[in-house]
Amino acid sequence: MSTAAGHPQQELLAPSGLAAHLRALTSSTASPARASAYSGVLVQLLASPRAKVSPAELQQLLNVYIDATALADVNASGGGLVVGRQVLADFDHAIRQTAAAAGKESSSGVSATAASDANAMSVDEDSPNTPAIAELETRRQVIQSVVDRLQQRTQAFEEQITRLRIYLCTLLEAEEDWLEAAKALSGIPSLDASSRSMTDLSRLDTYVHIARLYLEADDTVQADVYLKRASHLLTAAQDAARSGDAAHGAQAKVLLLSYKLSQARIYDAQRRFLEAATRFHELSYVADIDDEERMQMLSAAVTASILAPAGPQRSRILAALVRDDRTTQLPQRTILSKVFLDHIVRQAEIGEFEKLLAPHQMARIVPSANDKAMFAMADAEQEAAVGAEGGIEKKRHGPSTVLDRAMMEHNVLAASRLYTTITLAGLSSLLGVSMIGAETIARRMILQRRLAAEIDQSEAVLTFREEARVIGGASFGEGSEMTNNVAASAGAGEDKKEDGAGALGAGAGGVDELVDDDLDPDAICTKRWDAHIARTAARLEDVYQRLLKQGVINAAASTKAAA
Repeated sequence: MSTAAGHPQQELLAPSGLAAHLRALTSSTASPARASAYSGVLVQLLASPRAKVSPAELQQLLNVYIDATALADVNASGGGLVVGRQVLADFDHAIRQTAAAAGKESSSGVSATAASDANAMSVDEDSPNTPAIAELETRRQVIQSVVDRLQQRTQAFEEQITRLRIYLCTLLEAEEDWLEAAKALSGIPSLDASSRSMTDLSRLDTYVHIARLYLEADDTVQADVYLKRASHLLTAAQDAARSGDAAHGAQAKVLLLSYKLSQARIYDAQRRFLEAATRFHELSYVADIDDEERMQMLSAAVTASILAPAGPQRSRILAALVRDDRTTQLPQRTILSKVFLDHIVRQAEIGEFEKLLAPHQMARIVPSANDKAMFAMADAEQEAAVGAEGGIEKKRHGPSTVLDRAMMEHNVLAASRLYTTITLAGLSSLLGVSMIGAETIARRMILQRRLAAEIDQSEAVLTFREEARVIGGASFGEGSEMTNNVAASAGAGEDKKEDGAGALGAGAGGVDELVDDDLDPDAICTKRWDAHIARTAARLEDVYQRLLKQGVINAAASTKAAA
């Protein structure tokens, strides 16, 4: 078989022979016909079977081809630039077409290429009669090599480099190499705002695509960078969505949804669970999304809301999720209900919930320098106590993971609904951490205004203020039930027997009105305790009178029994 210039094909399969032949074509062919002459040689190279040209040899030959055609001075500057651009366009088209002819991919578009590259396995890549370019890895290496060579002529071949990088990204996605795919797209020269070769809508699409690829590669920092760039172009998508153009409007809606989903995923990866839960819940109502995916987003919203910092903002999100009837179908429904109702969550329930979490939601927490210093002092005290008394269980000082922290903070908030006052020893037993660890958790929540309470370090007591005890808009007061644990000074053994042990009951409401701020701490505690006893006695009398009216007990019999 011979080429158009009469050279035998075997001569073109050597780099030196190919370069000489292409130079001859360049000098003997006029500009209008030069690109088509080059294209004939390219088709023969790509169609060469593996028996004659190995993947490595093909890559070397195609590098020679690009250097002698598109990057030749006569074709890369001045009037010849038209030829160079056409050569690259033909190169891109020929590779796709040859691979499609070998049964490896569809030539209908980039998205079709991605699907077929990932799934087509009908061609035996090891067969000696199969062209080397039919192999996905070979195509990726060839395109990567050509893109690298063209970087020196970015301004001249901006549009052609863009198309080649998009194709390279498609091939890398088929191999699930998300990080390299993101780098391939981020190198597109026309992404620069000063370039006019891409519309704002196309640029937005590319930025969102890059962000999603970085998310797949677990690089949330770079994903956030590109999503912030995309945020400056949202106006273009919103205008297109409102326009009468059906095609552009549909594309813009898809882009806006992709942007919101990427934003929610970034919030979740950055442990900004409140924002993530809100975004996921909003997306779960979008009718354009499949029902299965909407349920996945609802599940992600529930998980993020449970992991969010305990406080008023989380309570509002939890209330919205609990009112959503669809949450009853989720595996998190039990723990969602307990968290919403401010019930204490037990370790077994936490273990079941842990199985549903992603790796980043189980990330380990590094304590601050101040916390480390305090924990070191606590360790020394614990070791001294163990040495002196023996048999004392050594406790950890704080949460070790994101889930641990969320559940411990929730249980602190749940304790504020049950008790008016709790000792740090009791809180330590409830949370399963040391006293210094329990104090650190409570102190952080107070500083962040997520818990209305006061810490008395001299007495080792945590007192919850009235505003911390509001549930459903109604505070604990007269006629309401409240659990008070008066075993304030119970030993560590008693703490282990009953969760929440060590709480010192101090009354439900109106305590601060009966206490003079100028009194010393001992007098304040006495006043609070007296007020609590008085209220308890009043409630007991009220219950007794109601039972008398209903005839449940007999007054004479009760008087005789009392005597």
